[in-house]
Amino acid sequence: MYLLISQVCLLSIMAASGPGAADVDARVWLQKMGIAVENINYEGTFVHLINGETAETLRIIHKVSDGKIAERLISLDGSGREIIRNDDEVRCILQDHKSVVVEKRASSPLLSSLPEYQNELDDLYRFKVVGRDRVARRDTRVIEVRPRDEYRYGHRLWLDTETAMPLRSALINNSGAVVEQVLFTSIRIGEEISDDALQPRLSAEGYSWTTVEDQGSDTENVESNWQAEELPRGFKLTVARTHGGTEKKPDQYVYTDGLASVSVFVEQPQADAKPMSGLSTIGSANAYATMIGGYQVTAVGEVPPSTVEMIGASLKRKK
Repeated sequence: MYLLISQVCLLSIMAASGPGAADVDARVWLQKMGIAVENINYEGTFVHLINGETAETLRIIHKVSDGKIAERLISLDGSGREIIRNDDEVRCILQDHKSVVVEKRASSPLLSSLPEYQNELDDLYRFKVVGRDRVARRDTRVIEVRPRDEYRYGHRLWLDTETAMPLRSALINNSGAVVEQVLFTSIRIGEEISDDALQPRLSAEGYSWTTVEDQGSDTENVESNWQAEELPRGFKLTVARTHGGTEKKPDQYVYTDGLASVSVFVEQPQADAKPMSGLSTIGSANAYATMIGGYQVTAVGEVPPSTVEMIGASLKRKK
């Protein structure tokens, strides 16, 4: 948190030099947004829309007490899904499947879907404050993150004027259409939240429990078996998850520019499986599948089709 506050102060000083004041102001707003999502109390209901259709309605309760974060995310659409977070431990309770998945996660699921400003992104995106609006009966500043080329999507954010809390966010494709959107319909910010409000309503008694270990690896510490020979500017390999030949799991490689990311999966298909090929859309993401050297390669990401195709088609196995 101290680092984030320091960065905000530094960006404020930069306003008199460097990029235009409006651009710097947009960066400041993004820094403040990251602090707000994690460090203030709030409770609200939001809808998640994909391609203009409601995918899910959820309620979120977020409390910070003595530096510790507790959060509860509840699906209101009948699936009975609850996500309970205590600092970096997250439990996903799936009523439909009678199961609980436990994993480590450093930030709120709400924050993970939002753009985070880094200096390296200036060469790839433009950051602008483009206006004012009202969302969930609150005044907002509208921020746009515009890509400088056709290989990544843009973002539009409606941030609460008082707190910088994101009340609406939209993923924008190259034609300007909204691909995915999160919109708060009601929210209370900064009010007291009881501990009882953060307790799961499902007992999970008799459910199966699965703990997901963090398998992410810095690419300096793991040898990747495959590599993409052609990447859009700014993308680089950040995670390589490889498995021995005895494990029937796909290798996974994650390429990111610091904001957009593409996951590439490589696996040996079963003998009776029909090979997959070509482009497809999966929710708000695009996917490209092809066969390379007898292996099924699939690239998936919330990026334009040309991006997943470039990365997936250029994958080569190391000698």
